[in-house]
Amino acid sequence: MSNSRDLGSYGTSALTDTGVDTDNVPLAQSVLLLADAGTAATLDTGTAAGELPTNADLATGAFTTVGTASTANTGVTTGTIPFAEDVVLVDASGNVDIAGTVTADGLVVSGAGFIAPLISGDSTSETQLRFNANTAARISNQANTALIFETNAAERLRVTANGNFGIGDTAPSSKLTVYDTASDEQIKLGYSSTYEWSLGRVAADGSLVIKGYNGASSTDVAHFNLNGSVGIGSVPPTDTHATWSQLFLGEKGSFISEKNNAGGNFGNYVTDNLYIDTDTGNFANITTDESSAYRQEAGVHHFYSQPSGSAGAATALSEKMRLDSSGNLLVGTTSDFASGTVNGIIAQGTNKPSAAFSNTASGQIVKFYEGSSLVGSIGSSNDGERLYITNDSTGLSFLGDFSRINPCDSAGDARDNAIDLGQSTARFKDLHLSGGVVFGTPSGSASSNTLDDYEEGTFTFGITVGTIGGGSRGKYTKVGNQVTVFCQVDSASEYSSTAMVELTGLPFVPITPNNSGHAGNGAISYPAGMGGDVISVVAATGSSKVFFGLSNGSNLQYNMCTGIWHCRFTISYQTNS
Repeated sequence: MSNSRDLGSYGTSALTDTGVDTDNVPLAQSVLLLADAGTAATLDTGTAAGELPTNADLATGAFTTVGTASTANTGVTTGTIPFAEDVVLVDASGNVDIAGTVTADGLVVSGAGFIAPLISGDSTSETQLRFNANTAARISNQANTALIFETNAAERLRVTANGNFGIGDTAPSSKLTVYDTASDEQIKLGYSSTYEWSLGRVAADGSLVIKGYNGASSTDVAHFNLNGSVGIGSVPPTDTHATWSQLFLGEKGSFISEKNNAGGNFGNYVTDNLYIDTDTGNFANITTDESSAYRQEAGVHHFYSQPSGSAGAATALSEKMRLDSSGNLLVGTTSDFASGTVNGIIAQGTNKPSAAFSNTASGQIVKFYEGSSLVGSIGSSNDGERLYITNDSTGLSFLGDFSRINPCDSAGDARDNAIDLGQSTARFKDLHLSGGVVFGTPSGSASSNTLDDYEEGTFTFGITVGTIGGGSRGKYTKVGNQVTVFCQVDSASEYSSTAMVELTGLPFVPITPNNSGHAGNGAISYPAGMGGDVISVVAATGSSKVFFGLSNGSNLQYNMCTGIWHCRFTISYQTNS
């Protein structure tokens, strides 16, 4: 027989075996014979304790080659028995020893150097390691070293001695590390390959990417850049500034907030087509388009916009509106030009109106209140052709379709003969008219009740013979076609002519009412040096002359006057001028 090591005591409880020494053989109950297929044969039951198995016992198991790979044993043939190297030792509790000492651990494989037990199949089916009928199944590395899992002779998973997991990482420093240099998708979640989520990094810039899959198509749900920028449904610009937290939504939306007051753009921004550039620290366009921003800081709300600009180019935002901390809304301006006198809307236009209001139908457009009480309104009527401004039932309606202003009620409807213009202690100063003032009731005609002219002025007298004195002067008042003249006359150059004294230069040519008599008569006062008994002054019809009447019915002549003669008079007459 060949040499073998001491097997020790491997007998059953019914047999006290003293061991199997070199050149000795084990008892039948002490051995488990192995067939070529690698399955375990049943312990021989036909051999009594202390006896050797017979050829028939061995043949029953259909054993051909028994022994380890290191033993060149040709097998057990008829009439022979197995050597010590040809057996797997099994103790009475079922513990198995391969190349070692049987312990209570169940199966022990031991040896010096690299120990790698092999379970090998025939390449036609799976090779499995199964556990059954237990309270738990455990794979345990009892040493303070890593537990490593390999496929295709390459490491895939490592569990370090302190419990860190590394997938693609041979020295994981966290509880779970996943590395994959060949793919942007490191982790996938889902219930099938059709509907799933993936988590990975972009090899080019290290960004973290979350994708969603719906069938064959995928959607980039979120991007996280290394500088802290995040894109939801979009990829953040590559040159975002790390001083600001920047969140990008969709194609052009973004939310920007400064970190630790470290930059010049303070507050929180909600923008369209904007980000903060890492090169300048200022806003730039995401795409070539217009851009706008809303900013909130320290209780103040700012609204900005800018015309179209190129992608990546710096922007020049212009503030269009501000809601300040006092609740005032500033439109078109960034300062309170009302100097604190307004609580509400402060609007300023730039070569355009500062406000516009509209109603889709006739009626009130703007209403004014004191507290909760309505004090007035501005509205439109007649399908937008007319504007009215009212307080209670007193207002003015502007009729653009008739070029007219009417008194109106609170709805803009005409209010006849009910509204006064001014009062005795609150009068209007000047009324400038190019047309007339119509008096009377609606039954009168506009022509018969119209005052269409009023005029005041001065004029200079002339005289038909001689010269007029320097103190002569005249004033007039014209109301409609009625003229009233106030005059002072001085003359001293002619006392011989028998011609009638006539003054010239009336401001309007007199007419005779109903074509009969003189155009007008007046009263004379303070006559001096005028011979005869001058009792009247008369406006000559059809000319701008005035002559003087005497008590005897004749007219004053130059030769009746003596010295420097003068007088004052008032005369009224009518004119067609």
